[in-house]
Amino acid sequence: HDVQRLTAEGRFAEALDALELIAETERNRWRIVSLRAIACLGLGRTECAKQQTAQWKSVIEQERLRGWAIPESDVLPIVLEALANGDGEGGAGRGETFRAVNARISEMPYFSTKFYLRAGIFAHLGDTESAMQSLDESLSLGDFGVFGLDIFGYDVEHSPLLEPLRGSPAFESWRLRYETRRENLLQRMREMERSGTVLPAESVARLASG
Repeated sequence: HDVQRLTAEGRFAEALDALELIAETERNRWRIVSLRAIACLGLGRTECAKQQTAQWKSVIEQERLRGWAIPESDVLPIVLEALANGDGEGGAGRGETFRAVNARISEMPYFSTKFYLRAGIFAHLGDTESAMQSLDESLSLGDFGVFGLDIFGYDVEHSPLLEPLRGSPAFESWRLRYETRRENLLQRMREMERSGTVLPAESVARLASG
């Protein structure tokens, strides 16, 4: 949880340091390599991100052979690998990768509606209209459209999934509405805290603000 919090706050170097303190086991290996790949991408260390993503995919395959992996478990490393490739080596195939993933997650409600994954895929395919429609729909999903963490644990302000949209009037308009929803949620949580019905608002703020 500390590593996820550091990632959400954009403290990627500290997240990597924290991962070094965690004993790796057969059951947590997939989580460690995935978090390491995510932190490396956040730092712009693309070679590290690609190496860790390759390990992530290998661990998933091993878990699949044991019957531990869920069918859609390989979606995230595929997307992360495409993001790490950027416009350099392998970048030309990103569009094909994103189109394939988009077709696949359309049958997976968890991935297709939450955590900005589909919006990010549309954004990287250059379909800004569909990306913004997906973001608009996210605001009706309660906490998932307010806390603002993408499928990898990056906050909205730093998510590489949403990078192609930054600076556009439509995205800035959405971001202002998102921030208003987030602040309203925090205000309600503070009111509930004062009545003694929820955890301190600071705990929620860490998730909501990234």
